Amino acid sequence: MAKACQIAAAIELGRRVGVAEVSGGMMDTPAKVENLMGPELRKKDREEVWVLLLNTKLRLLRRIQVSRGSVNETAVQPQEILREALGAEAVYALVVVHNHPSGDPAPSPADLEFTRKLRDGAKAVGVLLQDHVIIGVAREGRSGYYSFKEAGYL
Repeated sequence: MAKACQIAAAIELGRRVGVAEVSGGMMDTPAKVENLMGPELRKKDREEVWVLLLNTKLRLLRRIQVSRGSVNETAVQPQEILREALGAEAVYALVVVHNHPSGDPAPSPADLEFTRKLRDGAKAVGVLLQDHVIIGVAREGRSGYYSFKEAGYL
């Protein structure tokens, strides 16, 4: 039992060190976003939406959970995310991240519509929507995330 506790503590310490190394780091690729948020969001049994607030160099200032929903959806409006961005100091850009507990990172029609509204709203208030990343599970032939930026949607 003591050895199991030691191993669990070592794993948790490693996870925290990894997150600390990424915090304050550049969030300029979806792989870096997935590195930061993927391990945590893949464990969740409900959809969660997070926003990463970035400075002009696309370095992480803060991450905020904005919604927690059900196994297949969460209710969040673009205004809620933009309110977080506009209320924070030194925010230039943001990345929205959410998970699909099913493991399939493919966007739903609601994800596409939400991203379109958020992109347009962010542009209107002078904030860059750097990306919207959906976290799923990697399978043969597909990565463990979907990036709206990589897909050419942003």
